[in-house]
Amino acid sequence: MMKERVPEYHAVLSNLVQESDGRFEDFRHNAADFDLFAQPFTVSVDTVCDELQMELIENSKISLVPFP
Repeated sequence: MMKERVPEYHAVLSNLVQESDGRFEDFRHNAADFDLFAQPFTVSVDTVCDELQMELIENSKISLVPFP
């Protein structure tokens, strides 16, 4: 009885895998942007768009200034 249902379960699980891959494709595509947001001081300035490069440079200089 269980062996007859294996192809059915396989098809359902394969569809779930394909659906989750499709849903999370946007996250993989935007991984560099998420890294920039989550860890702005570890991102290489060369890897971000031109508009953000100066912001990163200025923020890195501010983070090096000791607070009293």
